[in-house]
Amino acid sequence: MVLADTMETTVQDKRQTSYGVYKKALILAIVGGLAFWAATIAISLLPIAAEYRAAESISNIQMVWVGSLPAGMIIGCLVSFSLLRFFDKIPTKHPILKSVILSFIALVIATILLEVPSHFLTPNSDPDALLPHRRIV
Repeated sequence: MVLADTMETTVQDKRQTSYGVYKKALILAIVGGLAFWAATIAISLLPIAAEYRAAESISNIQMVWVGSLPAGMIIGCLVSFSLLRFFDKIPTKHPILKSVILSFIALVIATILLEVPSHFLTPNSDPDALLPHRRIV
Protein backbone atom coordinates (compact mmCIF):
# COMPACT_ATOMS: atom_id res chain seq x y z
CA MET A 1 0.00 0.00 0.00
CA VAL A 2 2.80 2.39 0.86
CA LEU A 3 4.63 1.55 -2.40
CA ALA A 4 1.50 2.28 -4.45
CA ASP A 5 1.03 5.63 -2.67
CA THR A 6 4.69 6.52 -3.30
CA MET A 7 4.43 5.62 -6.99
CA GLU A 8 1.20 7.60 -7.35
CA THR A 9 2.78 10.62 -5.67
CA THR A 10 5.85 10.37 -7.94
CA VAL A 11 3.68 10.24 -11.07
CA GLN A 12 1.65 13.20 -9.82
CA ASP A 13 4.85 15.17 -9.03
CA LYS A 14 6.22 14.48 -12.52
CA ARG A 15 2.93 15.57 -14.06
CA GLN A 16 2.94 18.81 -12.04
CA THR A 17 6.60 19.42 -12.95
CA SER A 18 5.93 18.95 -16.67
CA TYR A 19 2.84 21.18 -16.38
CA GLY A 20 5.02 23.82 -14.73
CA VAL A 21 7.60 23.62 -17.52
CA TYR A 22 4.92 23.98 -20.18
CA LYS A 23 3.35 26.91 -18.32
CA LYS A 24 6.72 28.67 -18.04
CA ALA A 25 7.50 27.93 -21.70
CA LEU A 26 4.13 29.38 -22.75
CA ILE A 27 4.71 32.57 -20.76
CA LEU A 28 8.23 32.94 -22.17
CA ALA A 29 6.95 32.24 -25.70
CA ILE A 30 4.31 34.96 -25.41
CA VAL A 31 6.83 37.47 -24.08
CA GLY A 32 9.40 36.45 -26.73
CA GLY A 33 6.81 36.69 -29.49
CA LEU A 34 5.74 40.15 -28.37
CA ALA A 35 9.39 41.26 -28.15
CA PHE A 36 10.00 39.93 -31.68
CA TRP A 37 6.90 41.75 -32.88
CA ALA A 38 7.99 45.02 -31.23
CA ALA A 39 11.48 44.71 -32.73
CA THR A 40 9.99 44.07 -36.18
CA ILE A 41 7.77 47.13 -35.88
CA ALA A 42 10.72 49.26 -34.76
CA ILE A 43 12.87 48.03 -37.65
CA SER A 44 10.03 48.56 -40.13
CA LEU A 45 10.04 52.27 -39.30
CA LEU A 46 13.56 52.67 -40.70
CA PRO A 47 13.79 54.22 -44.19
CA ILE A 48 15.83 51.31 -45.56
CA ALA A 49 13.08 48.87 -44.53
CA ALA A 50 10.52 50.93 -46.44
CA GLU A 51 12.78 50.93 -49.52
CA TYR A 52 13.19 47.15 -49.25
CA ARG A 53 9.44 46.56 -48.97
CA ALA A 54 8.82 48.86 -51.94
CA ALA A 55 11.47 47.12 -54.07
CA GLU A 56 10.12 43.67 -53.24
CA SER A 57 6.44 44.73 -53.42
CA ILE A 58 5.79 43.57 -49.88
CA SER A 59 2.86 45.02 -47.99
CA ASN A 60 3.67 46.65 -44.66
CA ILE A 61 0.56 45.12 -43.10
CA GLN A 62 1.44 41.66 -44.42
CA MET A 63 5.04 41.69 -43.25
CA VAL A 64 4.99 43.67 -40.02
CA TRP A 65 1.57 43.45 -38.46
CA VAL A 66 0.43 39.98 -39.53
CA GLY A 67 3.49 37.89 -40.33
CA SER A 68 5.85 38.81 -37.54
CA LEU A 69 3.65 37.93 -34.55
CA PRO A 70 3.10 34.23 -35.41
CA ALA A 71 6.75 33.90 -36.44
CA GLY A 72 7.85 35.45 -33.16
CA MET A 73 5.53 33.19 -31.19
CA ILE A 74 6.89 30.07 -32.90
CA ILE A 75 10.52 31.11 -32.41
CA GLY A 76 9.80 32.22 -28.83
CA CYS A 77 8.13 28.90 -28.05
CA LEU A 78 10.99 26.85 -29.44
CA VAL A 79 13.68 28.94 -27.75
CA SER A 80 11.91 29.06 -24.38
CA PHE A 81 11.12 25.35 -24.33
CA SER A 82 14.71 24.52 -25.30
CA LEU A 83 16.04 26.92 -22.68
CA LEU A 84 13.92 25.34 -19.95
CA ARG A 85 14.55 21.77 -21.08
CA PHE A 86 18.30 21.96 -21.74
CA PHE A 87 19.33 24.77 -19.38
CA ASP A 88 22.18 22.83 -17.74
CA LYS A 89 23.49 21.42 -21.03
CA ILE A 90 24.17 24.81 -22.68
CA PRO A 91 27.89 25.52 -22.16
CA THR A 92 27.74 28.90 -20.42
CA LYS A 93 26.63 30.04 -16.98
CA HIS A 94 24.88 33.30 -17.89
CA PRO A 95 21.15 32.75 -18.71
CA ILE A 96 20.94 35.66 -21.16
CA LEU A 97 23.92 34.32 -23.11
CA LYS A 98 22.21 30.91 -23.15
CA SER A 99 19.08 32.42 -24.67
CA VAL A 100 21.16 34.36 -27.22
CA ILE A 101 22.91 31.13 -28.24
CA LEU A 102 19.55 29.36 -28.64
CA SER A 103 18.13 32.32 -30.58
CA PHE A 104 21.12 32.30 -32.92
CA ILE A 105 20.64 28.56 -33.52
CA ALA A 106 16.93 29.21 -34.23
CA LEU A 107 17.89 31.98 -36.67
CA VAL A 108 20.28 29.70 -38.55
CA ILE A 109 17.69 26.90 -38.73
CA ALA A 110 14.94 29.30 -39.90
CA THR A 111 17.26 30.79 -42.52
CA ILE A 112 18.14 27.36 -43.85
CA LEU A 113 14.51 26.22 -43.90
CA LEU A 114 13.27 29.38 -45.65
CA GLU A 115 16.10 30.52 -47.92
CA VAL A 116 17.56 27.29 -49.29
CA PRO A 117 14.29 26.02 -50.81
CA SER A 118 13.60 29.44 -52.33
CA HIS A 119 16.92 29.31 -54.17
CA PHE A 120 16.04 25.94 -55.65
CA LEU A 121 12.47 26.90 -56.56
CA THR A 122 13.24 30.27 -58.12
CA PRO A 123 14.11 30.08 -61.81
CA ASN A 124 17.50 31.61 -62.42
CA SER A 125 19.19 32.15 -65.77
CA ASP A 126 22.63 32.65 -64.21
CA PRO A 127 24.12 29.34 -62.98
CA ASP A 128 26.79 31.21 -60.99
CA ALA A 129 24.31 33.40 -59.09
CA LEU A 130 25.07 31.76 -55.74
CA LEU A 131 28.84 31.98 -56.18
CA PRO A 132 30.87 34.99 -55.10
CA HIS A 133 31.10 37.59 -57.84
CA ARG A 134 34.33 37.77 -59.79
CA ARG A 135 35.34 40.46 -62.14
CA ILE A 136 36.36 39.07 -65.51
CA VAL A 137 38.83 41.29 -67.35
